[in-house]
Amino acid sequence: MIIPMKKAQIVVLKEDKDKLLESLQKSEVLMLVSSSEKELNVDLSFEHETLKRTEESLQVIKEFREKPKFVREEFVVDYDNFVSDNPRRLELLDLIEANNARIGELNLENENLNSEISFYQPWETLNVKLNELDLPKYAVVHTGFVLNHNLDNLCEHITSMGGDYRALSTSARESALIFACFVDDDKELMDYVKTVGFVEVNFDRLEASPAEIIESKKAKINENLKEIEKLTSELKAYSLEADELLVLSDKLASDVELKTAPVEETYSAVYLLGWVRSDQVEKLEKTIKKTTSDYDLEILDPAEDEVVPTATKNNKFVSAFEPITNMFSIPSINDVDPNPVMGFWYWMIFGMMMGDAGYGIMMVFLMRFLIKAMKPKGSTYKMYKMLFYGGFATILWGILFNSYFGYTLGEIVEFVSGMKIEVLFKPIVLNPTVDIVQYLVLSMVIGGLHLISGYLVKAYADMKDGRFVDAILDNFAWIFLLSGLGLIFVPSEILNKVGMALAITAVAMIVLTHGRKSKNIFAKLGGGLYSLYNSVNVFSDILSYSRILALSLSSAIIGMVMNILAEMVGGGKTVIGIFFAIIIYIIGHIFNLVMGLLSAYVHDSRLQYIEFFGKFYEGGGVEFKPLSMSLKHIDKIEKVEI
Repeated sequence: MIIPMKKAQIVVLKEDKDKLLESLQKSEVLMLVSSSEKELNVDLSFEHETLKRTEESLQVIKEFREKPKFVREEFVVDYDNFVSDNPRRLELLDLIEANNARIGELNLENENLNSEISFYQPWETLNVKLNELDLPKYAVVHTGFVLNHNLDNLCEHITSMGGDYRALSTSARESALIFACFVDDDKELMDYVKTVGFVEVNFDRLEASPAEIIESKKAKINENLKEIEKLTSELKAYSLEADELLVLSDKLASDVELKTAPVEETYSAVYLLGWVRSDQVEKLEKTIKKTTSDYDLEILDPAEDEVVPTATKNNKFVSAFEPITNMFSIPSINDVDPNPVMGFWYWMIFGMMMGDAGYGIMMVFLMRFLIKAMKPKGSTYKMYKMLFYGGFATILWGILFNSYFGYTLGEIVEFVSGMKIEVLFKPIVLNPTVDIVQYLVLSMVIGGLHLISGYLVKAYADMKDGRFVDAILDNFAWIFLLSGLGLIFVPSEILNKVGMALAITAVAMIVLTHGRKSKNIFAKLGGGLYSLYNSVNVFSDILSYSRILALSLSSAIIGMVMNILAEMVGGGKTVIGIFFAIIIYIIGHIFNLVMGLLSAYVHDSRLQYIEFFGKFYEGGGVEFKPLSMSLKHIDKIEKVEI
């Protein structure tokens, strides 16, 4: 149900502001709103910058942390530890950032060193110090690369001009070449070598040979690698304290929530305005009292034109289906909470669409295991619970359809015991793959009941708002029409007559009253006739429920096909055949289950959104979000008494 909201106005001394906000955040009871259009001028640079640094540091040490277990433990933190300004957390940030930056520098240096080694490697066999290449007084020494197919011609030309050369290394495409010639012949020779594609390479005239330079750079790389290894081992040690960074991240996000809380300040006092659930007003007052004795609290009813946030309070079953409604639109404070009725129908129709007890059992155990293992939070937790409950509806309809992984109960008993029990082959209600017409009728009946419940909710909402005439004439007319038409097709003369009477009454109500808000008599009658014409839309809505048949039938047929394929493969009773038959069973039914879940989720939601909600639900509400701690990494905070 939707909880009525109250407006709370609080005034406390300025010196109690921080303590009060912390208490309100811990109690999660008040949704603060701004009392003016003035923008908050709060410096959040430290929080945002440190939060960014924290997330980046967590990414740095992520590879060193223990791999998350599938069955994880809840991350629970004591409140005092959470709010404490532990200096070790910021120290960890500095250490991780310094190590990561230094590792980056060393890796970059090693990349540069490797590039330099690659540069000198073609000249590694040149056993001359590079600064000695300029020593000859009457000769000039050149080093460079030439394409392999021009090498012989170049060497012959150098020799013909009285020079000397040496090919040092050869790759698939080119060769490293050093040659010398007399000073007087240098210009002529260089003009020639350029024509054959010679590319000259100039070295820094170091007092070392290429081999010595390569050796020194390799030594530096090894030295850097040792330092990287040391820094990495330190990062591994820091990763053992990753929980401190996780706490810091959530604390910073929670601090941002506190600092951005809309509060009006005067010289000596602060003023807070917000929304509180009517069933938590007493809790709010206790929260304030335990913070300060100097306060003023005023609880008001919302004004008619105010946008009031919506808070719902439902049992565990209904709350599991709230995300379905919220994905469409959050209820407004003026709506009737659709979740109790919608939750039941979503559960029922979901089970019909899946329609196999074997799949239902898998859903129940799988979702129960995932909830225990993964410990999801928020909407994800509710979604898992919805599928968990949906498993029971799937089991129920699977039993009614006598479907267990595509087999009947009798076929399973016969396979296990060899005894054929005919009664176990028969479904309690119908067989989706055989009784198709009956299933279509059942789908229409479910659709009619679903729509009738929507009109009943609308009638309740109208009565709640004092519109008793609208509740009777606008909603019960359609309820009578759908009920009457349904009873006409029941094989009972008495029920047929009752149905006919209801249908005639409904038509009369629609024609005579649905144009009642028009002023002249002809417009009144025309409005009624137009409303009766719109009954076509109601009947088309009922036809939409044929998708229940379609999805249930497709799932049942795919399951049967997988069974037939497995039986064909394993029919020879060979080890290999049985092995592959089991593989087909497992993969086939997992595939069918996943596709069935996806289809049922989407199409069941569509029936709620279009056909059901279209009869009464407006939505457009604002979610009630009280001031609370922003927890991304922490599952739960053990709160001490406020």
